[in-house]
Amino acid sequence: CLYSKPVGDDDHSEHGLHAVQHQPARQGENDRTTQMTQAYQANRRASAASVPKFEGGRFNNETDAQFEKRKADEEKREEEQKGDIERRSKVKAAAQQSMLAESKKLGNKYMNTLAELVPQDVSLPVKDIVQAYKCMCYCRAAFGLLNESGTEVQEQLDELERVNARIEQEANGSSDHRKAIDSMWRQVGWDLPRGKREKWAKRLEEELQENMKPRQKEELEGFLRGYMDEESLKGVARKMVRYLLSSTFTDTSVERNLLMDDVTPFLQEYARRRGFECVTTEMRWGIRSEASADHQTSEICMQELDRCITESGGINYILIAGQKYGFRPPPNKIKESEFKALMQHVKHEEDRALLEETFQLDTNNVVENQYVLQSRTDSGNWNEKFTRMQRALRQAAADLWSTHLSELRKPDSEHPIKWYFFSVTEEEVSRGLFWREDRNQKAYVFKREIEGLEQIATDSTRKGGPLVADYIDMVDDDLDPEAAKLLKEQQQQMIPAVLDKTRLKEYKALKWGPGIKSEEPTHQDYLREFADDFCTLMLQSIDDAVAEAAIEPDPVVDEARDHLRFAFMRAKTFTVTSAATEVTQQIAKYLSEQHDQLSPHNKRAAFVVWGPSGVGKTYVMCDAVEKASAKCNAPEGGVKGSVVVRFLGTTPDSSNVQALLKSLCMQLSRLYPQDTAEAEDLLPTDFKELCMLFRRQLVEWVSPEQPLYLFLDSIDQLDDSNAGRRLE
Repeated sequence: CLYSKPVGDDDHSEHGLHAVQHQPARQGENDRTTQMTQAYQANRRASAASVPKFEGGRFNNETDAQFEKRKADEEKREEEQKGDIERRSKVKAAAQQSMLAESKKLGNKYMNTLAELVPQDVSLPVKDIVQAYKCMCYCRAAFGLLNESGTEVQEQLDELERVNARIEQEANGSSDHRKAIDSMWRQVGWDLPRGKREKWAKRLEEELQENMKPRQKEELEGFLRGYMDEESLKGVARKMVRYLLSSTFTDTSVERNLLMDDVTPFLQEYARRRGFECVTTEMRWGIRSEASADHQTSEICMQELDRCITESGGINYILIAGQKYGFRPPPNKIKESEFKALMQHVKHEEDRALLEETFQLDTNNVVENQYVLQSRTDSGNWNEKFTRMQRALRQAAADLWSTHLSELRKPDSEHPIKWYFFSVTEEEVSRGLFWREDRNQKAYVFKREIEGLEQIATDSTRKGGPLVADYIDMVDDDLDPEAAKLLKEQQQQMIPAVLDKTRLKEYKALKWGPGIKSEEPTHQDYLREFADDFCTLMLQSIDDAVAEAAIEPDPVVDEARDHLRFAFMRAKTFTVTSAATEVTQQIAKYLSEQHDQLSPHNKRAAFVVWGPSGVGKTYVMCDAVEKASAKCNAPEGGVKGSVVVRFLGTTPDSSNVQALLKSLCMQLSRLYPQDTAEAEDLLPTDFKELCMLFRRQLVEWVSPEQPLYLFLDSIDQLDDSNAGRRLE
């Protein structure tokens, strides 16, 4: 037995840890223990002999009277228990009947939702499967007490079980379920997923040839000195190819499902093996019903497209063009001055009243107040109101900008009249293709056409069926001539006018299936060709992005570039408010003062911007960084100084004070080379010596001829190691 005790005065070992071995007990103590054990065992034997035994349905020491009384008591208890069971059954039946109406209502509601989530003829993403499974579990709970309450409920339960079986089979890898969920590649005639087909498997296994390119001297100097050149700083934030898959949804669901099932997983694996990410932005998923009800669908789509443009190192926009122009909602936000001008051109008083009712003024804006379209959940009979509102706004916009109607079909035009006429899809085309100078490198168009679709849609026998409205714009069972005209102009005039022919792939016209059918042989040929073309395009884009990113690493330059880019992206969206004006003016004055004009006290003083979290200090700092950079980088007459900036906590080298000082000292050593031992590769490792070097760099190395503008943002983001937050 080992034990430890605190070190005391009576301890003789060096560390106060003692090992003690217990000795055996004395002989007398052993004898007494044996006697006590024997007595205990004898007592237990006597007690066991006196216990009654149960034989032949009665105890051996029980009299006849006792036996009869015990039997009567047991029968009475059984009757009471039976009565309790009957009473509970009646209460349960009553509860079932009282819950029937509400449960049926809930069940019908969620069955409709389930039918939308799990259609029988399309593949589903995993997210929808999980959502459907949760919905099914809820339905089971709603119907849990109603198994014997009628055939209608039972039929719904049976349908839920069938859906559940599909989901469980998919989870277990059932080949029967593959056709419904995750094997579009099987439906179009392939036997194996793309990664296992010979041609593509070889491509996947190809070794990456890394040929690191040296950095340009101008680029190195620019980043180190803090020159905020847009072309250099708009590079990729991460090693990623992110693209928006753009199209009208209902007519391209088969193509999209095939891409997500067969091509996307292969591209993700291919990119991962090369240290990249490949991200498909699929807007059919992820837009909540609340956002849709608040008319934010278009805004969310455009935000995601902007994200693709900003982050992607390769292609960032791909259009699948069909024969549908798409949904054309009015803007959900209109500037106050523009809205008032439009109201003056609305012809009918009832339309003006409707617009003033559905659009409410929002005064919480920095630049200009806006009228915001209210949620459709707060408005009854929304469809009728939407049609009237759409028609009134288009008429008013056409009258207000009557001399600018030609701007509607100019690809490069961003005139506000466009937002009242074009579709959400054409806005994506405009932002991802028409308004981009790099469209011939970053955008691509696939075009598919169904032969004779207009005739099928207008045929008196309606042989196209209700599905035809998914593939062409219809209004009240007739073609929408305005949408058809806009689509024709877009595809036959606008896109060819700005996009190189090599960036457009057009397929042979297909027969009506109805629609696009993965079981139809000619459609299968088209779908396989489309998927292969898409995959080849994206593989080349990933390879190009990998080659472009293969630059010799330079931690000092990369750190400086990342912080400059952070400042540049936020300075672009900074808006000076009345509250920020005084601060920005004081910063400008501080930065404009010459070193030799400062008082002795101010020569060592820093300018501090202080305030509560969220008031905009970082954006003010970014604006100041941009102005200082422009001053240092002026073509003529500018001060050839340097701008060094760190947004603390945004990178590992800016998260604690020692790493921060080391990073700053390395950059300053490159900016102001000295014939001393403090070269970049000989920096001190001791924290106090590093502090002394940093102070000497600021005081002795910097000169009026080569000034330094040093910006440190979010001091509170430093951890407290080495007393970093005290700024000593």
